[in-house]
Amino acid sequence: MYPHAKISNRRLGAGSLISLGALLFACAPEQNEDVDLQSMAQMIRAAQVESGDSFLSFDVVLTEPGAGPSIHCTEGVLSVDVEMSKPGGKKFETVSTQNIRVRCESSMGPDIALVIDNSGSESGTLGEVREAAARLIDHVEGANGRVSLVRVSTEPSVILPLSNDLEAVRAALGELHVSNGWTALYDGIRVGNETLGGAVLSEDGQSAAGADDFCGISPQRAILMFTDGQENNSSDEHASENYPGDGINTRLEDLSRLQARGVTTPIYSVGLGDEVEHDALRGLAESSGGKHHRTNSPGAVTELFQHIASYNGPRFKVCASLPTTGCGVHDVKLEYRWDGPGRTINGSRSSSVNVACPTPVAQGKSATVLLTLQNPGIDARDARELVKRTANWVSPVAEPRVLVVLDDSHHDEYASDAAYVSAALDRANIANDLVQEPEHGIDQTMLDGYDVVWFSNPGYPMDDQQSFETLQAAIGRGMGVVLQGDDISWSWGQAFDMSPLTHLSFEDNGTDACGKHTDNNNGNGAYKVQYVPNHPMLGSLGGSSFLYGDDIDLTSPKNQGEEILAWGSVVSSDKGNKPACDRRVPVVVAYDPAVQ
Repeated sequence: MYPHAKISNRRLGAGSLISLGALLFACAPEQNEDVDLQSMAQMIRAAQVESGDSFLSFDVVLTEPGAGPSIHCTEGVLSVDVEMSKPGGKKFETVSTQNIRVRCESSMGPDIALVIDNSGSESGTLGEVREAAARLIDHVEGANGRVSLVRVSTEPSVILPLSNDLEAVRAALGELHVSNGWTALYDGIRVGNETLGGAVLSEDGQSAAGADDFCGISPQRAILMFTDGQENNSSDEHASENYPGDGINTRLEDLSRLQARGVTTPIYSVGLGDEVEHDALRGLAESSGGKHHRTNSPGAVTELFQHIASYNGPRFKVCASLPTTGCGVHDVKLEYRWDGPGRTINGSRSSSVNVACPTPVAQGKSATVLLTLQNPGIDARDARELVKRTANWVSPVAEPRVLVVLDDSHHDEYASDAAYVSAALDRANIANDLVQEPEHGIDQTMLDGYDVVWFSNPGYPMDDQQSFETLQAAIGRGMGVVLQGDDISWSWGQAFDMSPLTHLSFEDNGTDACGKHTDNNNGNGAYKVQYVPNHPMLGSLGGSSFLYGDDIDLTSPKNQGEEILAWGSVVSSDKGNKPACDRRVPVVVAYDPAVQ
């Protein structure tokens, strides 16, 4: 049972912070907002630290009515109730908290991804959008933050990755231009998150040692998106020779899983005019801990961007110790009340939070197979041989029992590939069971009684951090683990780093490489895959090769003791399969910690 907890902050003095001053405006621009959202709980995260204690942290941002600016956290008193339940639990228990830290925290170098719709519908508003973006960059610079810039039209393009060189970001605004094209808006939001996640994952992410470490980490990230039209090309509905797509279809519901290092990214959206799907964007923003702004006035865009900048300024930060909850996904309910001068604001948020665990030391073998095994370029007998030999090689026992898991976020692309793996194991007389990944990922109880877990997402990245951590824990217990799929070296939206399992550094999903496009056996390129000779995991496959007509992630070895058992090279399928360039990328990787 979780006893009761109440969190209250003391009234903070105005001199305790460096204010963003100019960000706060007394009145909101004229607009047509349907929902008067005045409170946002966001950046919810939890972890079990090295000491064994568990902690929960989140931010509370309060705003003036309508599209108004944020309320400075030096005002008023905040009280919070927290309830938690284990996954699937029918009863929420009020959490007891000790050593509560509730503070008013200044902007801690916010990271903001600017995602700007530049499709044909935006004619006449580009000047206002550039001005709005330039003013927002000024405010982020004052808070020592970083900005990335993503342009959206028929396809999204990263004009500039996340950067603290804000002069470069300002210069990049000149590359915004309106062209007559479709609108891959959902793709653009996903790519915006990738610019945040990719930068964060490249930084030191060591596990917190205790309360001070965990509560002292203050991630502050957001996506700010502008559009004046409708989404209509994030699933490549209008693919063409000039715009073939990136091989990753993004749906509205996919965006609800955008995270960076296990923390959901708040999404702020500005929709101009009646053509925008305001209800969809509002639901997305609020589910992420953000806010949607609706306006019919191009002249209001600059002020709206400034108000959103204030949301990334000073805010209430709550950090609470938890009872021993164990690792994995937990459901959480937050109820909070702010009492300020002459007024009260109430808010609530229900969410799922992954209680991350310290990374265990690897004991078992692992393999990564960057292939969809049913691809017509792979001989069926060779595919079955690779499945059999890989499962036996990673297994700690002579006659393994294998759990085959199909990632639930497969988008129906080669969705039967996990069943294909299971059938190959059956033919090899290897005992196995096939399951679909639960909504929030697999947990360790699902692996009881198995020697090997084979995790398959044939055409998309992994999206559940709990599954990733469960596989890490399985290797720590000495189990064998196989990751399989041609996009399995990265996570959805760059939410978490896959390299501890793959031992590969991710660069790109490989649909466009060496000047060739390769996706779903279409395009003017392909990958020639060549197995190395004389490795026990390959047997008779050693030295053979085949042509693979789908994308393969562009990665490089981490040089952590992994062995690359197959390499891929881009060839020109429209020019007799001649090499398109000299680059080789890993395709099959084996790792044995016992020989390091």
